[in-house]
Amino acid sequence: MQTDQVLNTTTTVVKEPVTKKISRGTKPIEGTLVEESLEKIPFKEVVKEDDQLKKGERVTVQEGKDGQKKVTKTYKTIKGLKTEEAPKIVEQVLELDQDRIVKLGTKNFEKPILSLSLVDVQDLKRSSQIRYNLENPSKAAIKSITLTLKKGDEIVKTLNVSPEDLTASLTDLQYYKDYKLETKMVYDRGEGDEEEVLKEEPLRIDL
Repeated sequence: MQTDQVLNTTTTVVKEPVTKKISRGTKPIEGTLVEESLEKIPFKEVVKEDDQLKKGERVTVQEGKDGQKKVTKTYKTIKGLKTEEAPKIVEQVLELDQDRIVKLGTKNFEKPILSLSLVDVQDLKRSSQIRYNLENPSKAAIKSITLTLKKGDEIVKTLNVSPEDLTASLTDLQYYKDYKLETKMVYDRGEGDEEEVLKEEPLRIDL
């Protein structure tokens, strides 16, 4: 039997399987970061004792000078960020530092001894010549020698006595008055000013 009816048909196309490759970034996760800087090397002070200088005196015999170094720090990184791990540090000295050298005196000075050696009263001239004696073998610094003429508790006059000359002249004294001579010396043995006051000496002008 013949018929003009078209029959439905289904066609299935089967494709061969294809393997796909997925490319990912090849940048490493771990890396390093290098930082360089220049730093100074502070100079040191070296103190040398010297028994030819008075105690406490300082003399600089060589000035100090800073040096310089290059510091390279290498950090570990993850994704470009520093880790908490301490960096590797390499130092390269570019210029050496120079020590400052100082001499420090240790010499102890003996105490100078001042004494009143002469009180020459000149009654008719109403004056008196005063002379001192100074023993200073260690050559301590004599800052001042002061002679004060007193009448009771009243200060009549004050004179500065030269450590080189060690003499003083008192004039215009009054008759029958009981004066007192007070002498004070200020000196320095390398430990600051010290003071020595001599025993008061009486002075009187009579006819």
